[in-house]
Amino acid sequence: EEEEEEEEKAGKGTRTRQKEALKRREEQAIRAREASLEEGTLIPEKPEDFERLLLAEPSSSLLWVKYMTHYLLQADLDACRAIAERGLRAIGFQEEEEKFNVWISYINMEYKYGDMTSLDAVFKRAVMESKGKRIHLNLAEAYERADDNEGAAVIYEKALKKYKKSKKVWMAYQHFRLRSGDSPAAKALLSRSMQSLSKHKHIEVLIKYAGCEFDDGSVDRGRSVFEDLVGSYPKRTDLWHVYVDKEVKSGNYPQARQLYERMISTKNSAKAMKAVFKKYLSFEQLNGTQEHVEGVKIKARDYVSSIM
Repeated sequence: EEEEEEEEKAGKGTRTRQKEALKRREEQAIRAREASLEEGTLIPEKPEDFERLLLAEPSSSLLWVKYMTHYLLQADLDACRAIAERGLRAIGFQEEEEKFNVWISYINMEYKYGDMTSLDAVFKRAVMESKGKRIHLNLAEAYERADDNEGAAVIYEKALKKYKKSKKVWMAYQHFRLRSGDSPAAKALLSRSMQSLSKHKHIEVLIKYAGCEFDDGSVDRGRSVFEDLVGSYPKRTDLWHVYVDKEVKSGNYPQARQLYERMISTKNSAKAMKAVFKKYLSFEQLNGTQEHVEGVKIKARDYVSSIM
């Protein structure tokens, strides 16, 4: 009996020590989390973590979005929506970008996991209360990422109806059509944009369109647009530089070299010509031969002598 009592006491002692060790570890974990909170290094894992951090930074869209994600990972859409709504209420109206970030996450969540009714409701509210133009473009991009080009086109058309004087919307829609391989539609949009936009916006739209042709459409079509531009504005060295950069990026070194030769033969200010020669020399040092490099140096010296 004495042996049994001793064994029982030993067992109780072991359990007590285990409980005390567990309690110490829990206390250490709590102290570590409190220290992390004070230092701003806490990685929130539980609702109470988020709540503590949000007390200090109620307008942080990053925290609100992470809080939404916490519930989204648990497939709790109602809780996720509730956090989004709280975030939108908590962030002050002057923090427009922070509020916009929450709206974007809210819309993306509804697009992926909600239904058309919930998505449409959140989308309409966001357009009214936040940056409507960017809200439209973000949703169109979400459709495109999901390979729903038809849905994306519907949103772009809605954006055009509401913001038909916005070059940003026209350019985004044109680029989308090129990315999706529909060059006739892209070209038709370019023509429509020239009719809708103010003339001072035309050059920027044409530059963007030509660049998008190089990147996602046809290099030849891109060249055609650039050629029209530099033909109409031969002294706009910024146009020439964008053009030649696209040729270089596409690996079309002979074409880029021809463009540089045309640029240095164009009459322009000494400052502009200095920039052209400097860029031409750098291009040949990276992509040409020593003979090419020396050729540019000679032409640069000849130019300096001609204006002395």
